[in-house]
Amino acid sequence: GGCCSHPACFASNPDYC
Repeated sequence: GGCCSHPACFASNPDYC
């Protein structure tokens, strides 16, 4: 969930997931 579900967010925060 969270950033992991949103490609743009995940791209900016890869280490969050």
